[in-house]
Amino acid sequence: MQGTELEQWTDYSFGASLGTKIGKNLVKSVKPIDIFIDEKALGNQSKSVTFSIIFQHKTKTLEDKDVNPIINEIINVAENEFSAKLRV
Repeated sequence: MQGTELEQWTDYSFGASLGTKIGKNLVKSVKPIDIFIDEKALGNQSKSVTFSIIFQHKTKTLEDKDVNPIINEIINVAENEFSAKLRV
């Protein structure tokens, strides 16, 4: 992916909303790390965006039970507000 397009996603509103609306003060950083574009694999005008999300609590080690509900909410917001689909 060209650096220019990746840089455009750095201030992407979805990433910004993660920390304030969804992250419950546990999301410390959201950065796109890869954008994949392939019309044959993904369809017309579709992109696959990989985000790096860093979770951190000030006083304890986070467990799956702490972050999984946040991840599920992030997926829900991505699907509803941005017509995103989770690729597994």
